[in-house]
Amino acid sequence: MKKTSYLKIIFLPSAILLLLVPLLFLQWFDAKILQSIFFGAALCFVNYAVGVSLIKYSIDKREKTFQIMVFGGMVVRLFFSLILIFLFLNFLKLNQNYFIFTIFICYTYYLIVEIYYLHITDVNPKTE
Repeated sequence: MKKTSYLKIIFLPSAILLLLVPLLFLQWFDAKILQSIFFGAALCFVNYAVGVSLIKYSIDKREKTFQIMVFGGMVVRLFFSLILIFLFLNFLKLNQNYFIFTIFICYTYYLIVEIYYLHITDVNPKTE
């Protein structure tokens, strides 16, 4: 698979979210709704970026190290995301429905893209 098509898969949802920003100025959406969507998508994108970074770092390591980095990192990122969701909802006073729904959609999408990245990457960890 070409790298450009993979980049399109990654940045398409991000571009769509950036296109929502002008709608705020047109007053089609309430500011709290767009803020909720933005923070939910940003949280998921950071989670995804950390996951891909862990995959790239551990791709040439031993098999055990690779599994610890990828699967352990997934668990740590999940708990970190849960803590941030709790903090965002309590301190930023976001619209809960839009925030949680955005996280559900974006987290699922980026997890599928992350698994797809693992699939297209030539993973040959060292066995020792």
